[in-house]
Amino acid sequence: MTAAASTGPDAIHRDLLARMLGAQAGVTVDGSTYLPAEGTTLELLLKTGGGGPISFGRLDRLTLEQEYLAAAAADAVTLLPYSAIAGVRMSYREKSRGAGFTR
Repeated sequence: MTAAASTGPDAIHRDLLARMLGAQAGVTVDGSTYLPAEGTTLELLLKTGGGGPISFGRLDRLTLEQEYLAAAAADAVTLLPYSAIAGVRMSYREKSRGAGFTR
């Protein structure tokens, strides 16, 4: 690992992404891997050439590697440079109370 790799733009983006994910109640952190809790949907927002960001997926796991991000969903892993990430979208689903009448 070079000094540039640990202090360059990728390191800044990786650290910011780690802080954003680590601050969320619906995310469990295991080393450099971030896992959405049950009822939490995790999506990345990716930069586009002209318009606004596009949503990438209902992710099962994000692993922040030194120079890239590994985003896992279902049976596939997508590797992305940190410069492609525009943000993170999370949604939380309340646990079902079951069928029945409310009082």
